Amino acid sequence: MINGKIKVSIDQSSSINIFVFLMPNSFNEEEAGSRGILQNNLEERNVKNGAFEVPTDWSVWIVYNPSITAGQLTVSSWVDDLVSTDVSKIKGLWQPTRIAFIDYKKLKEEEEERQRLI
Repeated sequence: MINGKIKVSIDQSSSINIFVFLMPNSFNEEEAGSRGILQNNLEERNVKNGAFEVPTDWSVWIVYNPSITAGQLTVSSWVDDLVSTDVSKIKGLWQPTRIAFIDYKKLKEEEEERQRLI
């Protein structure tokens, strides 16, 4: 598993209804048999554009319905490193997750300090 966050951007859309579901990959077994109820209620309806991010152990589902005559959707996605401002999301909104913020800059500074003391 990559320790980071998935970013998904709805870059362009026209004549289309878009729904975005941000879902953990480990589900609550008590709700596994339910229909129409989201695990965490992280759902965006009638999206025209925008960006979404979730931990790398989640999935982003994009459901769309084009109009009868036409419809266009352009999406891009990528994985980014976690940053310190993601900690509150990791502890709250992004539960359940197994990712964790690791401050590599701080670890490097601590290692350099240990090396200097030797």
